[in-house]
Amino acid sequence: MTKDNNDNLYVSEANSKNIRKITNALVASVSEFENTIISVYPNPSTFEINIQLSKVSPINIFTVEGRLVSRLTGSDNYLYTTEALENGIYFIQTENGTTQKFVKQ
Repeated sequence: MTKDNNDNLYVSEANSKNIRKITNALVASVSEFENTIISVYPNPSTFEINIQLSKVSPINIFTVEGRLVSRLTGSDNYLYTTEALENGIYFIQTENGTTQKFVKQ
């Protein structure tokens, strides 16, 4: 697979000598699809959790029923107070869909 300066993509067909030209191809790099790694501690938590991400990303915190509890933006390291949350299971989700579970006790 090769891309030229005019956004044309050239792909060789498997088991063939044919090459297909795809015009105006939009090619994304692999790094655009990498998942963000989420680290949460302490887990379970009673008062607060540290949320560390492998890259800056807004995050949403959901109940196990899918109700949005909080939205945090602008960092790769958050300190989130869980004191007001009911005991139970919650999910932290980044904008690219990476999800991590934590438990509030």
